[in-house]
Amino acid sequence: PKRNLTNDYYTQASRQIDADMEETKPTRALSEELKEGDGNRFETFIQFEVKGVHTRVRKSYILENCDEYDDLELKPEKNNPYSGQAIAVHHNEERIGYIAEKDLDEAKELISKAHRTLIHKIEYDGTYLSVYLVIAVEEE
Repeated sequence: PKRNLTNDYYTQASRQIDADMEETKPTRALSEELKEGDGNRFETFIQFEVKGVHTRVRKSYILENCDEYDDLELKPEKNNPYSGQAIAVHHNEERIGYIAEKDLDEAKELISKAHRTLIHKIEYDGTYLSVYLVIAVEEE
């Protein structure tokens, strides 16, 4: 039978929208938790994926030492050999990865304000590791 490409496109788009909505649920839950715990001082919550977590040393460190909601520090690396705009992600002074190049402008703007950065989510399937952080920006 012939495939209905229009239907396939809309089905795929619908699935992507559902996945995007599902992804924002934890951010909303975290924002509520931060607002409760920190006296509603945060107003903006933006999630980013931490890149470069797959190296053996970083992966091992993350799996052994990091938990969701741990505090992180974002440190610009002006002398980074790959990008003078790089922002490293540190957990207890240990570099665990970087903000993606495509997210640098937004992240720089957020961290120029009073903020808190936390591990939002750690996903590990036994092989592939993904780490997401959230930048919570204080009200002005």
